[in-house]
Amino acid sequence: MIIRQSNLLGLLAGAGRFPLYLAKTLTEKNWNLVVIGPEGKLEPGIENYAYKIRTFRFACFGELVDILQEEGISQAIMAGKIEKRWMFEPEMELDELSLKILRQLPDRKDDTIMN
Repeated sequence: MIIRQSNLLGLLAGAGRFPLYLAKTLTEKNWNLVVIGPEGKLEPGIENYAYKIRTFRFACFGELVDILQEEGISQAIMAGKIEKRWMFEPEMELDELSLKILRQLPDRKDDTIMN
């Protein structure tokens, strides 16, 4: 399959059904989706609407940036639930880029983190 860059779109998918519905709609509109989401958090069935699925360790923003570059994605959309509590799970390890970003924030409020 030859993918035209102009139709390539990254879908940064969080938890829940909304990313699945959005993926279905975008695929029907002829977008070639690279669905990118945190390991273990993607809604089952979303792979049916993806040109490719990529996962990364949650809050490892360096990995996310690498995936976007590797796939040649210049356009992306975010959909789905991202829970701040995931950052505090015992197995959570932040990468250097994530730590750098968090250190620069004035507080840990949701609005601050997401903006």
